[in-house]
Amino acid sequence: MHLDHTFESYTVSNKLVKIRAGKKIFLSIFTLFIAVYTLSHFILLLILFTMSSLTIWSGVRIKDYLKLLMIPLTFLLPSISVLAFLHGSEPMLTFSILEMHLSMMREGLELCTLLMMRSMAGISCLFFLIMTTPISEILDTMRKFRIPEIVIELSFLVYKLIFVLIDELESTKIAQDARLGYLRGNRIRSLSLLISSMLVRSFEKAENMERALEARCYAGKMPSLKFGRENESENKVHVFSLSLILMILFDACLLVLAVEGGD
Repeated sequence: MHLDHTFESYTVSNKLVKIRAGKKIFLSIFTLFIAVYTLSHFILLLILFTMSSLTIWSGVRIKDYLKLLMIPLTFLLPSISVLAFLHGSEPMLTFSILEMHLSMMREGLELCTLLMMRSMAGISCLFFLIMTTPISEILDTMRKFRIPEIVIELSFLVYKLIFVLIDELESTKIAQDARLGYLRGNRIRSLSLLISSMLVRSFEKAENMERALEARCYAGKMPSLKFGRENESENKVHVFSLSLILMILFDACLLVLAVEGGD
């Protein structure tokens, strides 16, 4: 799965592409704000389920969505799991590895669970935004909020260069696989060559992109394509749906707070 092709194809062909970017940005930021500050597992699961369902309903294949979720999980699991052994004072499980005794703490495990659910809920909010909204419309919305033009253009260039680097990484990896570079003892050597070549190749790709922009008379401001907007009736339906989602999340927060307050 090529990430650049996947993102670009979904952002311009999903069912929510005609909805104004401001509405989707507001929904993503609002739910992300709740996910960051809530301590309720139920609300975090509700946000994860709601935003993931909206993303999949918009036209994103479940297979691609799950592959994208696996990318942050590979970073989250090793880093967050360490907290289970470092935080807390009540051992829940003790075992030995190479004559080294390790204890998994109850408080640490609870903290790991909360951080994992909070991270995945926040990621689902961001995935909803970037999978249903073209980057050009996000940047246009940033302009409406009077964000400095240099920040907007840097955001766009960084966004494009990230996918240029990923595409180059995938191409080099495929070339190494074709030459049996990861067979038996060659795995570590091939991986080191891959990492060392990425810096040089990324600079070359960045220079090529800069020349391409200059050839198209780039002067510090990237023109954007305006997508067709929803009509008045569709706008009312979208506003109602957005209000309903926000009301459900808000009521869930109030319900959890009431239950915790009663305890």
